Amino acid sequence: MFGTRQNLEPVKAVFPGVPISYCYFHRGQSLYQKIQDDGLQVAYNDAEDRTIKEYSHIILALANVPLANVSSALAELRGDVPDELLDVVDYFRTTYVHGRPARGRRVPFPLAIRQSGGISTTPL
Repeated sequence: MFGTRQNLEPVKAVFPGVPISYCYFHRGQSLYQKIQDDGLQVAYNDAEDRTIKEYSHIILALANVPLANVSSALAELRGDVPDELLDVVDYFRTTYVHGRPARGRRVPFPLAIRQSGGISTTPL
């Protein structure tokens, strides 16, 4: 999964100061991989109950929310998703929105979600 923060550290070391872009498609791939890792693939593909798939698409749609509202929208979404998806929402929050503390830091470096023509960027 190239789009995760820990995989971008070597890129930042080689190309300091260059903006990092996330592709909407690859963010979707990353989220789907998490769904598979959590054992939700059968529920995701269930033709009778589309709940997991629909909420997964809503999580991805956060890329279209204005940057100032992403955290509150994510918190509201977290209250609405089925319990099975809570780990997926937390993964998305940690990986793409708030980040996690880097080694030696107490405060996580936030990852910003911005949507611009299918590409979102983060100020790394």
